[in-house]
Amino acid sequence: MEGLYKRKRKVMERSWGAGALWMYVLLTICAMMYVNYRSNMCTVQAASANGTWGTCTWTLSEDGVLTVNSGTGEDVEYVDSQERRYGTPWSAYSDNIKEMIFGMDGTVVFPKKCSDMFKAYTKCEKITFHNVDTGTVTDMENMFEDCEELKTILGLEQFHTDKVTIMDNFFSNCTKLSAIDLTSFDTSGVNVDASYGMGDFFNNNTALQKICFGDHFTFKGSTAIELPPYTKWYKETDPATLISYDQLSITRPVCLSPFFTMTTTRFSGSSSRGGQSSTSSNRTKGITVPRRLITSFC
Repeated sequence: MEGLYKRKRKVMERSWGAGALWMYVLLTICAMMYVNYRSNMCTVQAASANGTWGTCTWTLSEDGVLTVNSGTGEDVEYVDSQERRYGTPWSAYSDNIKEMIFGMDGTVVFPKKCSDMFKAYTKCEKITFHNVDTGTVTDMENMFEDCEELKTILGLEQFHTDKVTIMDNFFSNCTKLSAIDLTSFDTSGVNVDASYGMGDFFNNNTALQKICFGDHFTFKGSTAIELPPYTKWYKETDPATLISYDQLSITRPVCLSPFFTMTTTRFSGSSSRGGQSSTSSNRTKGITVPRRLITSFC
């Protein structure tokens, strides 16, 4: 009897062990399915969303197009009980936004504080302003900074900036932006003592093909228009005259396009003939070539 009892006990222990193993496998599979489900849900939410910004409604389509409808937006910079915060309601989806459209159905009124409004939308390639009103905006610091894939901005000529006091880093690190229309910009109200005023306005804008300035655009603290320093520029009405970025003081309005210099170098080397060696020195030649306009304003 004792031997039979021991055999039954061993069988039961094996059964319990097998049952526990299967339970562990089942729970693991369930956990993996739940994680996958939550991941898919997050992906759907990130790809398709909607909400309100002040009195404006906005939607984000599955293909990454953000549409902001008519109304009045609320401050992008705000202070709550804990800290100063920045961002629009759709900023949580910044990695999914490839295009932005404002005011297709009517006017979108921008709030007073718009600092960092479009900053670091690193996947966005195009922004279109159909109908916007920026007449009350006072802060445009870092407005389009770090939009590394941004190639086109349409509707900038609607921006009225006479009340803006700070505009530093406005287009900083927009390395693919090819054309900028600033004909409506009035920088007379910019405070050079506020932060950096207009510092690094065109920092690292290495793809620029054309810039247009209005007659009220000047860099505060300087009589010159400070252009990206990687090249020289020419007026479209006078392409024979090259202008250095740090020497430009011209009558506006004006549109400018860049020249660039290609440098070729023959490196020094040596050869031996009949026991005698000869050495050629470095020779560098600069060739100035006009960079043709490939993007026009619409």
